[in-house]
Formats: sequence, C-alpha cells, structure tokens
Amino acid sequence: DDKADKFFGVSYSLYGIAMALFLGRMYARLTPGWRNLQADDYTMIVCVICITFSQAIATVAVQTGFGEHAQFLPPDSLEEIIRLNVISGISWTWGITFLKISVTFMLLRITIDRFWQYGLYFAMLVIMATGVAATVLQVIMCDPLSALWDASISLDHCWSQKTMAQNVYIGSVVFAVTDVIYSILPINVVRKIKRPLREKILLCCLMGIGLAASAAAIRKMVMAKQKYVSEVDFTWYMIDFTLWALIESHIGIVAGCVPCLRSPVEKLLHR
Repeated sequence: DDKADKFFGVSYSLYGIAMALFLGRMYARLTPGWRNLQADDYTMIVCVICITFSQAIATVAVQTGFGEHAQFLPPDSLEEIIRLNVISGISWTWGITFLKISVTFMLLRITIDRFWQYGLYFAMLVIMATGVAATVLQVIMCDPLSALWDASISLDHCWSQKTMAQNVYIGSVVFAVTDVIYSILPINVVRKIKRPLREKILLCCLMGIGLAASAAAIRKMVMAKQKYVSEVDFTWYMIDFTLWALIESHIGIVAGCVPCLRSPVEKLLHR
C-alpha cells in the first residue's frame, strides 16, 4: 500500500493547470513582442523552472519508493529518497520565493500609493531573506550534508530531528503568513487604482485564488508541527508534506498568472 497514485493524480493535475495558465500568460505577453516582458514575467519564469525541477525530482523519489513504508525499502532506496528530497526541497524553496517576488513586482506596477510601494519593497526583502535562510538551514543541518542520506557517515554532526522539525515549521509559518498577506493585499491595492468597478471585482476574484494556496500552506504548516517531520517511517508520512508543498506552489502559480489574463477572461465573459 503506497501513496504514489494520490501524489501523481493530485500534483500533476494541478501542475497541468498551472502550466496551461503560465503558457497562456507568456503567449499574451509575447504576442506584441519579447520586449513586452516585465520583471514579474521574468521572475515567474524562474519560479516555473524551479517548481518544475522540484516536481520532477519528487517524481523520481516516488518512483524510488517515497510514499511506501520505510521498513519495506532497501537501504539504497532510503538513501536515494532522502537525497532527492533535499534537492527537491531546495528547488521548491526558490520556486516559491520567486513566485512571491513575481507577485510583488506585479503589485508594484499597479500601486500608486507610496506607502504601499515601500511596504511591497520591504516584503520583497523579507521574502528573499527567508529564501536564503531556508536554503542555508537545509545545507548546514549536517556536516557534511551527505550524512543525511549516506549511512556510512556518522550523524554526530547533524541536528536533532526535533531541531530539523522546528526549522521546517518556522519556514512553513513564514510562507503561510506571506501567502495570506499576498492573497488579501491586492484587494486594497485594486480598490485604489482607477479602473472600472467591473474590472476591479474581476481582478479581486481572480487573485482571490491565492487564498487556496494559503490554505495549502497552512495545512503544510500543521503537518510540520505534527509528527510527520520526525516520524521514523518518514517515507510514508513525508510524502504528504511534499504533496501539500507542491499543491501550494502550483495553486500559487495559477493565482499569479490568472490576473495577467484579465483581458482574455473579460472577452470570454462578454461572449
């Protein structure tokens, strides 16, 4: 009994939707010419590359046995699963970081209030700092890092499972809080821009999709607080954490791309 089917079904369904909207966004942006691309587009491209790589590495981990009970897996598979999860986790961290930076750049383009502009720049610095800190913490948790998956290396210079769990929890809290803020903030920004009421309502509804990403982030945060991170049977429990992380990023990409398709959506509604 494993969780591979659930992982593939949910993660790849959302990934397909996210990629379809991302390609739609790129098509809409590139139709007038590549010079039409803005900072939020470039950072979204980096985000998609990182998340795609994370999804691919997680897929290899699942094919290796991630999602099955650890007691039924050979030592070589366990080592490979841990190594792949470290790589996937770092790639995901930067994917979600660039996703939030992309949304920040998008909001800066439509924000005219100086106070909110400064607030968005500050938020961008916090997000970048969080991404760097999360990456550094993942790299220094063992000395050398390969001690995490190489059974021949002593774990004497590794953090305790409790410390690792606390770091994952803190990172999950920060990402969850920023998800909620970025889902609500556009409503205040859009309220102040000079656009027809119909467009404002549509834009707020579309960007409200980000609340679903917030829910996934909160669910992941709860998992980090519970036994999933420190549980001995990590291959069985941690796949749920990985799945919710991918759900968060995929829905986040949807929320970040849909507002850029406002005009096509309006034309569709008019029909």
